[in-house]
Amino acid sequence: MNEITLSKQQKLKIWFREQALPIVVLLILMFGFVRPFVVEAYRIPSGSMSGLTESGS
Repeated sequence: MNEITLSKQQKLKIWFREQALPIVVLLILMFGFVRPFVVEAYRIPSGSMSGLTESGS
């Protein structure tokens, strides 16, 4: 039987491709696209606009 042996560097590449890369992509998507449009807290830039907006909105 032919046994396949992988070096430590090859195992690390495989691990990175299967485990770390999807996590990195997820973090980039989450902080780059989702957060600014969904979760980002907004601040009223000046006192002149405070009468036009409700507190806590």
